[in-house]
Amino acid sequence: MSTLGIIGSGPAGFYAALRVLKNLGNAQVDMYEQLPVPYGLVRFGVAPDHPEVKNCQDRFEQVASSPRFQFIGNTKIGEDVPLSLLRKHYDALLFAYGASQDRLLGIPGEDLKGVYSARQFVGWYNGLPEFAGLKPVLDSGDHAVVIGHGNVAIDVARILLSDVDSLRKTDISEEALDALSSSKIRRVTIAGRRGPFQSSFTVAEVRELVNMASIDFRMENPELLPSYAYIRSIDRVNRIRHRGMRLAELLVKQASIKSPEQSKPESGTRKSISLKSLVSPIAFESDEDLDRTAGPESRKLSRVLFQENRFKDNHTYSHQNKVEPIPDKPPIAVPATLAFRSIGYKAVSVPGLRQELGIGFDEGKGTMMNDGAGRAFSSPETIEASAAVGKTSRRRQSKTNVIPGCYCTGWVKSGPTGVIVTTMHDAFEAADAIVKDWEMRNPFLHGTDTDSPRHGWDALREEAGLDRPWVSWDAWRRIDATEKYRGQAAGKERSKITDLKGMLEAGRFYDTKPPGQEVSNPKSDPSNSVLLLERHPHPGTETSSRNSEVIHAGLYYGPNTLKTKLCLRGKRMLYHYCEQKGVMLSRCGKLVVAQSAEQKDYLKTKLFNFADHVNAGGEGEEEKGNLPLEWHEPAEVGRMEPDVRAEFGALESTSTGIIDSHGFMVALLGDFEDAGGTSAFASAVTKIERAEGGDNGWRIFARSSQAEDDKQSDADPVPITTNILINSAGLAAIPLSNSILPQPRHIQPAYAKGTYYSYSASQPHTSRLIYPAPSSSAAPGLGTHLTMDLTGRVRFGPDVEWIDDPSDLAPNKDPGKYHAAVEEIKSYLPNVKEDCIDIDYCGIRPKLGRNAGVGTDFYIKDEGRGHDDTKDFINLLGMESPGLTSSLAIGDYVRNMAQKNR
Repeated sequence: MSTLGIIGSGPAGFYAALRVLKNLGNAQVDMYEQLPVPYGLVRFGVAPDHPEVKNCQDRFEQVASSPRFQFIGNTKIGEDVPLSLLRKHYDALLFAYGASQDRLLGIPGEDLKGVYSARQFVGWYNGLPEFAGLKPVLDSGDHAVVIGHGNVAIDVARILLSDVDSLRKTDISEEALDALSSSKIRRVTIAGRRGPFQSSFTVAEVRELVNMASIDFRMENPELLPSYAYIRSIDRVNRIRHRGMRLAELLVKQASIKSPEQSKPESGTRKSISLKSLVSPIAFESDEDLDRTAGPESRKLSRVLFQENRFKDNHTYSHQNKVEPIPDKPPIAVPATLAFRSIGYKAVSVPGLRQELGIGFDEGKGTMMNDGAGRAFSSPETIEASAAVGKTSRRRQSKTNVIPGCYCTGWVKSGPTGVIVTTMHDAFEAADAIVKDWEMRNPFLHGTDTDSPRHGWDALREEAGLDRPWVSWDAWRRIDATEKYRGQAAGKERSKITDLKGMLEAGRFYDTKPPGQEVSNPKSDPSNSVLLLERHPHPGTETSSRNSEVIHAGLYYGPNTLKTKLCLRGKRMLYHYCEQKGVMLSRCGKLVVAQSAEQKDYLKTKLFNFADHVNAGGEGEEEKGNLPLEWHEPAEVGRMEPDVRAEFGALESTSTGIIDSHGFMVALLGDFEDAGGTSAFASAVTKIERAEGGDNGWRIFARSSQAEDDKQSDADPVPITTNILINSAGLAAIPLSNSILPQPRHIQPAYAKGTYYSYSASQPHTSRLIYPAPSSSAAPGLGTHLTMDLTGRVRFGPDVEWIDDPSDLAPNKDPGKYHAAVEEIKSYLPNVKEDCIDIDYCGIRPKLGRNAGVGTDFYIKDEGRGHDDTKDFINLLGMESPGLTSSLAIGDYVRNMAQKNR
């Protein structure tokens, strides 16, 4: 496939893009988004106190990093770009946008001040520009009503009553934080027309609600629940399969079930949430309605009127059970100054969908007509017109009403149901339909003409004549970095920009570079010409992608070593660079724990003395204070990390962190190419020799390393001449160096394979990295330590296993090796669940011999010094930890070395 255009950048769009890019090797994906920022529901729908749900953004960032992906933000399809023009430049279109319209109750008083949709409130506290300035009435009374029995209703109730201090560290909008801090709401009623068995709550959401320590949870209709004995009489398998029964078990066991009379809290008591069932709202009323002189602006909500319902049959525990109003039953008046309808959303049709593409849209359901797998259907009008002129027949309608090359997924396909995992599976199904149609050579937007290239956005933008700025993925990263930079001052992950103008300005002009701190730019020297050869198809697929992703403090490498110098400087540069470029990282810190008096002495003397040396300027004035350490006695460690064992205390390094190494490498590659550098991936070096004349540099022979490209692989290697040769080939660096240097200067390569272990349980958990105390700087590794990724997922490792083959990434499943790792983990995390520890992946570190330890210095050398036969050859050998932390400083160090040779 040449080009796929995706409309919508939420989970549905990204998961579909992931699947298509994976399964169609020649696909180019352009993703359109009407806002300047991506992620849709993940950014603007997920509650701020549920950051773990947003972890999928890391996966989406990887999708966007593909050279076959392009993001076009701040562009409205159907308005800025008509569908007829979009169709012209793509082979296929996938509609993956969400639901942007509220469903109304259709009862009197929905326009009263104090009545909102849940979508408005959720968008407001999540920083959706559409609802900035909403100003919900939070300071008029103490009772709010939420109408609807779904997860969004629970989110609304929870945010209304959450301790504001607990929200300050989240990405909730500053406007919402200020308003909630002065809110008078202390009671929330969640009302639904049916019972708990017919609700759309997930068990996890209700469990969180009933377990909130500061809030009383009450159920106003306890008679709708079965007894605990009845629940337990059902066999466990059926109980697990029956979501309603699991929900009932939770409510019976954990909720404080009281009568309606007992549910009325006295003034000044704790906050409370009540679950009310079998009621339907019939009106919102205002006391001002009784005052005929009152104007529309003064009509504020005073109460909600409900009609009581009953089940139509006795199947109370059936999810399908329907209800009917109880005849002659007077309405129930529930006093409230704030009400939310949480009864669902619906998507709206893109302008021109039917007229320009012929796609049908069900306005009532808010969904595109499709075959269930995501292939778009014709509108009924199109089918009838075709039948009238004899182009189709009723018997063939199911086959002929598919619109070739048009697909849909997510809420616009199925309606606003399910969670993100549901959306993922739906997106995969639509993507698989696209891949299948392509492989079967089915017609697309331009029939069976798949050979004519479609250039997508690159061609479309020239023709469209857009008069508004569009936002690229790099611009989004600048917006992202701006928000994170703003959030640092408030001690939170990010402070969201909530207006379109601010987003666009951040996308263009953001720069956090402090005065006097410059990042080197090879483009400043027009005589530079740099070619980067990489044997793999993508950057960082060996050591750089198989490590702990730790930003090291510089503790272990001793005074006046290259490792110490470059790690300390590289750490400063790395934190700054990532903040500037929007690369994700976390300054989480780490504890190095002591389990013996000897270990305590090592940490408190050798490492602390070394830190004092650094912080006093012993490694240079610029590194003063750059190795902050604190010592904590065992009791204090227990308060900091209750699950960690540190019998003799722990050393805390506050400058240690973790980084998205993939995002970092992508940013570096972009900077390199922007500066005029040339990258040649899948290019294997076959031979290197001195250029003719001996003093004119080097000649490199390289050819494609893509084995599947037989014609290219059999071709003669391409000769490349260079003035300066830099060998930074990672695992292949020592063999490559040995092929160039004379035998007396050869080094025996050594490879240390480290196994990493995943952990599937949520407890025990830590907020910092945990390292065992090292035995000495001569040890080959730092022990099987606890690290985590940026999503908070815990992993352990690496251990050390010497191997001969640098391509041997297969895990060693020797039970003895596994149990040794588990025992080391238990030494500092005694309550770890052994059955939740599994082998995850392996990484290989290049070592300068099998005697090389953590303290063995970097080998970065100008091999031409004193050796004319290897002039202008710079070698980087054994580049392992802390190579990632030191990388920017290493770059400067090598650049200066190269410039001396010119």
